[in-house]
Amino acid sequence: LTGAIEVDEEGIGKIFNSKFTNNYGKYGGAISNYNQLLAYNLTFENNSAEIGGAILSDGNTTILNSQFYLNNATYGAAIAIESNNTVVNNTLFLLNNANTCGGAIYCNASDFEILNSNFSFNTANYTGGAITVAHDIDANGLVSNCNFNNNTAEIGGAINWGGNNGHVTLSKFSNISDIES
Repeated sequence: LTGAIEVDEEGIGKIFNSKFTNNYGKYGGAISNYNQLLAYNLTFENNSAEIGGAILSDGNTTILNSQFYLNNATYGAAIAIESNNTVVNNTLFLLNNANTCGGAIYCNASDFEILNSNFSFNTANYTGGAITVAHDIDANGLVSNCNFNNNTAEIGGAINWGGNNGHVTLSKFSNISDIES
């Protein structure tokens, strides 16, 4: 059900300096993590899945210094976060598309950080052109020092935060389209 690499419930994955292109999996087009993953300096291009076009994070996940281009999914065109303890830092999300929610990231978990990252020209047909945080989640999530440029969705052109307790700080938003407006 995973495109290229699956880190199972007992596994520890460390993936560095690699490129994932044209992979498909039902859950995680390139990588599915069910335990612990460190991803550093990775490029994901044109991967697709139903959930998590490039990465499905269902365990402790750290993604650093990576790029996501042209990925596609129903939920979370680049990344779908399904469990706590996910950190994304210094990462670029460009031209990703979600058929429903989370043009770059879909979050259905309560503890996550998205830091120092850039989101440009991502789209979602329904919510969160760049990021969707699912409804009814007590999301102690943090989005900090991020740039959002030209992201589009029907609701929440850049971010659709359906959960509680989230924080967005020190971030810049420009040329955002909320189609429902």
